Amino acid sequence: MNCRSVMLSIVEFFCSCGLAIAGCDTREFDRTPPAAIVSEVDNQFAKFQWASDADLLYGGQPWLWHYIWNKSPDVGIGVKWEKAGIKFPTTAPLPGGEKFCNRTLVAAFRPQPDTNAPIVYGTNSQRQDAAVFVEDKNASLNTGSIFDTAYVDQQGKKVDVHIGILSQRIDSGYNLQLETVPDLTVAISTLSDKLNRAELVSLAASAASQKVEVQLRTLGAAGRELVGLSELFSPPELVNHLKRDYFFFRGARKAVFVVETPAVEKVKADIVVFDDAARVIFVSNIEILAPQR
Repeated sequence: MNCRSVMLSIVEFFCSCGLAIAGCDTREFDRTPPAAIVSEVDNQFAKFQWASDADLLYGGQPWLWHYIWNKSPDVGIGVKWEKAGIKFPTTAPLPGGEKFCNRTLVAAFRPQPDTNAPIVYGTNSQRQDAAVFVEDKNASLNTGSIFDTAYVDQQGKKVDVHIGILSQRIDSGYNLQLETVPDLTVAISTLSDKLNRAELVSLAASAASQKVEVQLRTLGAAGRELVGLSELFSPPELVNHLKRDYFFFRGARKAVFVVETPAVEKVKADIVVFDDAARVIFVSNIEILAPQR
């Protein structure tokens, strides 16, 4: 399978399941059972809506969809909603009126939510009880995550962000497609632990041909601390994340990588997105395909 046919097959898959659709359009929210969970916080610390849903979207694919909607017209907010995979710091807050959406492709979902999914928000780390729908685990090997949000850059301009990560099983192994914002860096953990030297070289060559900058290093190796990272992790978690190897991707809006391997498994990974000023825009967790060793 050549690169062009791989790209076409991925684009077709994206169109069928919606990964190429940017923006957090809540008009598509809660289209199928079970009923979504939606609630609001309105106090002296913040004003926002939180929601979680499990839906059949984009041609009947099962998706989990969680969002935070900052209802304040002009005050940003930082949020840690661990079980929804939504974490963004007060150093790069969600601007007033904007939403952060996390949509995840799953094989199936549980009809009953996890009711122990608290949200921590604001500069004073206020706590809000919340619930999330979760995946019903099975053997499906396709994975997909979409993140849509916004932040205010160093010049005071609001920037819309769309990040998409898909991995899909193919006959020769699997492929990985990234949709990114050129001015942001996307760091993904775990991959370097699973790829052998030949696969690492192949990935680097493929990235160069698509004008994508790829580096393999730790979060703490850049010579400057990522601003806001310590706000999103406990001290022991931060130490662990700073020592862990990440792939850093930056450049083209879309890129596709093919990994040829006889056996594939689904693994968990962290994603850290940051800007040129080394400010963390958001942190989340994803599932992604990798060679099975």
